[in-house]
Amino acid sequence: MKMLRRELRLSRRMAGSWLFALIFFVLFSSICAIALGGEQAAMAQVAAPLLWIALLLSVLLATGPVWKASMPEGFAEQLHLSERSFAVFAAVKALSMWLTVSLPLIVISYPLATMFGLEGKAAFGVTLSLLIGSPAILSYAMVAGAATLRLAQGGVVVILISLPLLIPTLIFGLGFARNFAASGFAQDGLALLGVSCLSVAAAIPAIAAILQAIMEDG
Repeated sequence: MKMLRRELRLSRRMAGSWLFALIFFVLFSSICAIALGGEQAAMAQVAAPLLWIALLLSVLLATGPVWKASMPEGFAEQLHLSERSFAVFAAVKALSMWLTVSLPLIVISYPLATMFGLEGKAAFGVTLSLLIGSPAILSYAMVAGAATLRLAQGGVVVILISLPLLIPTLIFGLGFARNFAASGFAQDGLALLGVSCLSVAAAIPAIAAILQAIMEDG
């Protein structure tokens, strides 16, 4: 809990990163709505893909700066000397980033879905798909962010590394969002949930291994 409180305090101090992600999410969605001419029928057809793309880009853009700010030079060595587990740190960091970066985007996604002309169950389905898929998005972004900690242009590299890996998540997420109103949770929801669980389970040890390698390299 002490480590989680530290990470949450640190995230609040770095308001620029998660606030930038939130502003980007809203602006991207709004510009797309304007580009579609404000026609409800046309916007409703592309609401799910556009909101998914907006969430992907927002999280990926915020992850690099947050990682760099929270991992100053020598921090990996301090964790090692304090005998704290890199895996525990990775899990706590992931939770704090999901609460401060991903969750606000998910909360605002419902009113944006209604802005795109979706109503009731359809808008809820898009929001729920983003909620279930968000751990997978953040997991890949964090692995890429950890791997690029020492690169000057790490934020751009995070996007280039993560986007191809997120294609299965995007496919299942869009399938779930589009079919939720008609069929409920169904197979797409289970597949999306499975992808998120596997992504988190793989990301934590991967991040721990990367931090261990950084510590050993000095």
